[in-house]
Amino acid sequence: MTATSGFVPKEIVAIPPDGLKPAKKRILVTGGGGFIGSHMIDFLMQLGHEVLCMDNFFCGDKANITRWLGNPRFELVRHDVTQEILLEVDQIYHLACPASPVHYQHNAIKTLKTNVIGTLNMCGIAKRTGARLLLASTSEVYGDPEEHPQKETYFGNVNCIGTRSCYDEGRWGRSRMELVRAQPGRNFLRIDAPHLKAP
Repeated sequence: MTATSGFVPKEIVAIPPDGLKPAKKRILVTGGGGFIGSHMIDFLMQLGHEVLCMDNFFCGDKANITRWLGNPRFELVRHDVTQEILLEVDQIYHLACPASPVHYQHNAIKTLKTNVIGTLNMCGIAKRTGARLLLASTSEVYGDPEEHPQKETYFGNVNCIGTRSCYDEGRWGRSRMELVRAQPGRNFLRIDAPHLKAP
């Protein structure tokens, strides 16, 4: 890892419980060519995991992951999450989605399909392999809030027919899809984070 990566520390110090070494895992990162996905890959690679980066590069940038090309623990899978794929993994970080208005307004149907069908496909892989799934969502599922900060009971203020509705509603549908799949014995985690800012 170079010092120019900026967002990932040069050295990651992890202290396993009771002196045990953490198990290395085979981890899928969807949307790995994007801002958050590529930094997640940097972090996982530094920890020594085997990482599969899945991206169709609709809005991700291959330049974000070129430093890992050729590494035996890294595999680039150029694939659209809306299409089924058979993979064997231990964990899934599902980050794929056009997040910029430039991208999601360009193709609203693709945005909806990525959110809903892509999530259904990742849930299917998790179910079949027993993999843990982290589903990244967004505060946009609540639209333009009428109160700040929002309480846990706040239902949101989404314009269902506005220019960004494909993103807001698609992300909302994505988070509901995981709830349908989240049954006893399944390992799912959803994060509805506010806008992230680079340091």
